[in-house]
Amino acid sequence: MEKLTVKKIEEDNKKYNKTTRFDFELDDKKMYVDIYQDFSPKKIKTLIQDYLTDLEVISTELEGDEMGTLGGKDFLYFYMILHFTKMLTEKQKANLDIHDKLEIFDTLLTNGLFEEIIMYFPIDSVSEVNDALVFGMDEYISKRKSELENLTENDELGDLEQLVAPLLAIGEKVNTLEDQASNVTPIVK
Repeated sequence: MEKLTVKKIEEDNKKYNKTTRFDFELDDKKMYVDIYQDFSPKKIKTLIQDYLTDLEVISTELEGDEMGTLGGKDFLYFYMILHFTKMLTEKQKANLDIHDKLEIFDTLLTNGLFEEIIMYFPIDSVSEVNDALVFGMDEYISKRKSELENLTENDELGDLEQLVAPLLAIGEKVNTLEDQASNVTPIVK
C-alpha cells in the first residue's frame, strides 16, 4: 500500500486533460472533434450547476411547447458537448450567454452532428454525469425549499409564485431526464 500524497493526486489528475480525437464528415469535408475521455468530478459539478441555472432561466423565459427538448436528455448531452469537448475554447465558453447556447444547440441538432458527437462519449462518464444530475437536483430542490420556507415565514408571499414556478418546471424536466437516463446507452465507435 502506498502513501497518498499531493504529488500522486496531481499525477492522477492528468487523466482529466487527455482527449481522444474522433473523425467524421461534414459536407464532404473530413472534420474531427477532441473529446475528454475521463470527466473530472469538478467539471461535472460545474456542468450540472450551469445546466440547472440555465434551465431555471429558460423556464422563466420560455412557454411550454417552446421548451421542446430543453431540459430533456438532449439538452443535458449538449452541456456535455460544451464542457467535455474542445469545440470551443475556455474563453469562448465563458462568454456564452443562454441565447448563444440555445443557438449552438439548435445548430448541432439541425445538421445531425449532435447525435454523432454524443456517440463518442464514454459510457462510464455519461453515467457519472447522470448520477451527478440526480444529486445536484436534490441539492437544488433542498435549497429552493429552504428559500420557500423563509418566504413563508416572512409573509412575503408575493414572491412565492415566482420562486415556485421555475422549481416545478425544472422538477418535471429532471423527472423526465431520470426516466430517459435509465434507457440511455451511448455507442462508442
